[in-house]
Amino acid sequence: MAQVACALTIGERAAAALLGESHALATSLPAALDALQTGAIGWQHARTVVDETAGLTPAAVSALEAHFFGPDAGRGAAPGELVPARFRRKLRAWRERHHPESLEERHAKSVADRRVEFSPDRDGMAWLSLYLPGDTALAVWNKSTALARGLQGPREPRNLSQLGADIAAELLLGSANQDVGDVPSPRADVLVTVPVLSFLGITDEPAEIDGLGPVPPVLPSRAPGPGTSAHPARLPACC
Repeated sequence: MAQVACALTIGERAAAALLGESHALATSLPAALDALQTGAIGWQHARTVVDETAGLTPAAVSALEAHFFGPDAGRGAAPGELVPARFRRKLRAWRERHHPESLEERHAKSVADRRVEFSPDRDGMAWLSLYLPGDTALAVWNKSTALARGLQGPREPRNLSQLGADIAAELLLGSANQDVGDVPSPRADVLVTVPVLSFLGITDEPAEIDGLGPVPPVLPSRAPGPGTSAHPARLPACC
């Protein structure tokens, strides 16, 4: 790993991710690998396929590849014609609809794995990660970003990313009141789309949180936390 990082002049964290993604493509995703080699998709598209097939059974992976890369692929734009973010949304929607285990069951298992992780990095830096339910994580992100935007101004030398990191650290360490100043604490809004039939309990079609993706229909019914609000937009199940 260190040799790859040195040869490509990237960090060991990025090198480890690159090796893992390359191994998955070479061993488990022949159609995606072929599309990458022929130039039909780019590297970001290939990485997205790796991400969204993680945890799927071999049969489900084959079905996903056949749907997006096979000769009988559905109508619409080819994967390579979509921007990576749009392609990820399509992949994730297909994954949630065809996963052998319900989204509610998978979410319940994943919630039990919530945690904080610490990873030392170079140059005296480190990564601190929170693994949380998606609505909670998005609310934290939105609130810290709103606070950071509130501090921006002609006399503030830090950029938005730096402000967000500083605010998050200050809040966790209990020193935010000293530095955040008079910026009011904003509400963290989370926009939720709930299909009508799921809302009525007729189907188990996943809800969708803007900026996150599919979530169990039951998730939007709970408040993300203090100082947050969820706004459900009820749309027909076909939308």
